[in-house]
Amino acid sequence: DLQPADFLIIEVKLNIFCTEIESKIFNEANKMFDLLDDAGLEISNFSFGKSGCMGYFEKVKEGDYFREAKKRVNDALDNNSWYSKSTKKEITSKIDDISAILTDCGNTILGIQKRNSPKYILFKEISKQLKKLALLSQLKKEIADIQNDTGQIHISEFNRKIFEIVMTEPIPFVYERLGEKFNHILIDEF
Repeated sequence: DLQPADFLIIEVKLNIFCTEIESKIFNEANKMFDLLDDAGLEISNFSFGKSGCMGYFEKVKEGDYFREAKKRVNDALDNNSWYSKSTKKEITSKIDDISAILTDCGNTILGIQKRNSPKYILFKEISKQLKKLALLSQLKKEIADIQNDTGQIHISEFNRKIFEIVMTEPIPFVYERLGEKFNHILIDEF
């Protein structure tokens, strides 16, 4: 059985894993925007602006780490379509100079997301419920202690105990036990 301290250790480990993944994604996205700043480019210089590929990576950088990459993102990374045909030549040459690095960073982010998405999402959901699990575990122990002290069992456990006895004992034993006298009988209205 897990102790309250064990739940804290589990929570810390889950948070460390999630923070490491977030940090890796953030660093790659940050690298992309450092390139843009160094080249004197803005998100509006890229295809579809804020709703395009660089808008997607901006949202990832801002904390939406496992946002689903749509067609525009995949087109930019797979087909090198970072800008539209009407983009000025000066801008296109700047984008072309950094497009290989942008593609590498983008593919790295998508790779991290693909490899870690199920585990990350699971760990985040478990983290949300961990304190409740610790409380339920402690309550279960307290109830068991009270039941042991008083010799009482909860009605929900009664059927399970009867089932265990019936399943493990031979049939003659069951018939023999049916003939015994009982001091207390519980009658349920159901």
